[in-house]
Amino acid sequence: MKRLFWFAIIPLILVTLRINSVTSSSNSTSAPDQTECDCSKLKTMQIELRNAIRLRQNFQNEAAVLRGMEKGTSQSAFHQFVGSGAVNAGTEPLPGYKGPDSFTYTARGSNMGEHPSFPVAEQCEMTPGTKLDYDAVLKAAACAGIARALQAHEQVHINTCIGAGGYLPYVGRHGADWAQEEVNAYTAEIAALRAEIAKVLEKAELHVIVEANTRMQMPPNPLYTAINISNKADILMNPPTSVGDDSFRFEGAGSQETNGSIEGNCRFTSGLPSTLSARATVETNLVDAKVNYNVEGTSQSMTMECQVGGQTGRGMSFPVPIKSNNKGDFTLLFENGATKEFDQGSGQAAQIMASGGAKLTGKGTVRLVFCNTNK
Repeated sequence: MKRLFWFAIIPLILVTLRINSVTSSSNSTSAPDQTECDCSKLKTMQIELRNAIRLRQNFQNEAAVLRGMEKGTSQSAFHQFVGSGAVNAGTEPLPGYKGPDSFTYTARGSNMGEHPSFPVAEQCEMTPGTKLDYDAVLKAAACAGIARALQAHEQVHINTCIGAGGYLPYVGRHGADWAQEEVNAYTAEIAALRAEIAKVLEKAELHVIVEANTRMQMPPNPLYTAINISNKADILMNPPTSVGDDSFRFEGAGSQETNGSIEGNCRFTSGLPSTLSARATVETNLVDAKVNYNVEGTSQSMTMECQVGGQTGRGMSFPVPIKSNNKGDFTLLFENGATKEFDQGSGQAAQIMASGGAKLTGKGTVRLVFCNTNK
């Protein structure tokens, strides 16, 4: 269920409704008793991450616009930005979400008068009623790791309110400062979500599955009209290693199996199926992935037998060293089942075949599979 984001001051009350984290100050410091995130929650975690990245960018863009306005105008413009729903542009709904549609935050400072004498930390706490609403939002999180990310976001608002010197200076800031505060809060949430996703991936088996079916239609001849070749590899990747603040790398090795058949008066008699060594790497920021897939080794000698007009002939191929380098050739979403299709008829091999009068057609796919064993 979609959680909307809205921000207003009425007149000293801060109200926030949000998509995938709570944006306000809070006196809540511990996540509810929830199950730790695992593969079954990974899709939701990645949607939360994509939403947080999108919302951060939306607020960052708005902060730049608001910075050129005077304070009162900037505050009104900020309310209009979030109230119109523009802040939610590009976000995705959360599957199976059954929690509150919104969270409304009211700081205790809003009930302390124009010159609150309470300690700053108390001014920035939630009222008891708002605290109950916030706990309901945390409880509705799909797993404990997401709840912790929401709290990381929330902690930024707590610290900002305290750093401003209390409730009144906090709500009286320039509209661009409000927008930048959201940028900072989503940055903290994004970092927490990445860390939680990385923990899940440490225990998840990631497979890179490559499949390609190719048909080589030959120039007219009495022996055969086409050769069909299929290639398949299922590479189990090692656990990820960190390659930066927000990027991870998987590596794995396995084999590619090749099989084939002939259309016409010939058939393969040996050499198929055959295998070659295969390697794959996946580099990801946990949103998108770049897949590098390579095969290498020496192809087996293949023999075929043809029968034409009652006569039998045989032929054979010689072993051929093979080494490919398709670095960065495939880019796709980093999610379970994400698939990239490629056309066998548009590559260099097809151009070479065409120069000899043959036609190469067929489709191939690169697929990422994790969190289940039904590949």
